[in-house]
This record gives sequence, C-alpha cells and structure tokens, in this order.
Amino acid sequence: MAKPDGTLDPAQLGGGWLRNYRPKSKSRAKSAQGAEVTQPCAEIPTDVAHYFGWDFPEYSEETTDAVGVFLTIGDHCRKDLETIGIAATHYGSGLLDREAYKVGWRGGGEPPPDLGLSKMADADPIGPEEVFDDLNSQLLNFGLVRRFGRAMAPDDPNDKDAVPFDINDPIIVASRMIHLAVHFYMEDLKRRRRGLGIVSPRGKAFLKKEVADGEEK
Repeated sequence: MAKPDGTLDPAQLGGGWLRNYRPKSKSRAKSAQGAEVTQPCAEIPTDVAHYFGWDFPEYSEETTDAVGVFLTIGDHCRKDLETIGIAATHYGSGLLDREAYKVGWRGGGEPPPDLGLSKMADADPIGPEEVFDDLNSQLLNFGLVRRFGRAMAPDDPNDKDAVPFDINDPIIVASRMIHLAVHFYMEDLKRRRRGLGIVSPRGKAFLKKEVADGEEK
C-alpha cells in the first residue's frame, strides 16, 4: 500500500511490490515524470545494500556526481545514474581496448581472412593458465569466445545494424558483450520505470528527439 507521497513502507520491500505496483492514475504518472528520477519506494534494506556493496563510498551521491562531471555528461543527465552507468562502462571498455592496442591488438573493421587466432585449438586457454568463469565453471578458452561470437550473430543478413567482426578475437567479442550487457540493463530499467510512471532524463531526451525527427519527416 503506497503512502500519499507515493513512497512505500520499508517492510514492503521484501515482496514483489516492484512487479505489482502501478500508479493509480495518469495524474500521478504525469507528476512523476516531472520529478527527480527516484523510485517510489523507501530505502534499500541495510543488509541488502551492504551485501551488494551499495553502501560503499563510491556509490555516494557526491562520488556519482563527480563521475558525471569527469565523464562530461550534460547537466540535465549528470545526476542520472542510468546515464553515468552507461557512460562509465563504455569508458572502461575503451580504456581496455586502448591498452590492448598498445601491445599489438588491431581489431575493428572487416576481419581479415586469418588473424592467427583461428589456428589455435578451441581448447587453448586464454592467458598463461586455465581459468574458470564464475557462472557455470566453464573454462575460459578460445572455443568459448567463438561460441559467444556466433551467438551474437554478427553477420545476420536480416539485421541491418549487424557489423561483421572476427569471432576469433576475444577482445572484440568481449567488447561487444559489454555493450550488449549495458543494453540489457538499460532496457529492463526503462521497463521498470515506465511501470512506475517514471521517465528518466535520458528517456525524455530520446522522446524529444523522436518528436523532432517526426516533425522533420
């Protein structure tokens, strides 16, 4: 049961309130769109926040605001955590790609017939020793890289945005996976916010662009 101000009692956070809660009227949804981007809930339970590390200093408002400034995010989105998260992830991926370039990696563009990696056996580990991932205890090797690359269907003729890339190159495959993961986060967060009648600064900017593009056509 929501309070008059739209917040929920902390005791309600343990159930499926986020899945089931919906604004009761259009007026509430409209007012929420003009407000700061905050979930209409109380606070995350202390034990949950500590378990995920969300109570660490790097998650404080002061820190995230500084990150927004550092990443030169526009003022209207600088305090939007969705924007900061996406920008920081892409920045981190770019740093890794740059370091790889320093030591000889030359990915991107149309893949040449053979970069050398395809001559390696699928069972060859990535790095000096075999490493297991933390999801299903599968060895991190070039065979796993290729399976991930094929799963992303880089050459799908039915996808106009598909870009061919070398599925033998773990750096390219990993970079695409990072961008794909960010997209999953972003779309699910938008879905949850829409259900609560909330539009983020990023969402507002996107809607304005859609309107502007429609008027030009």
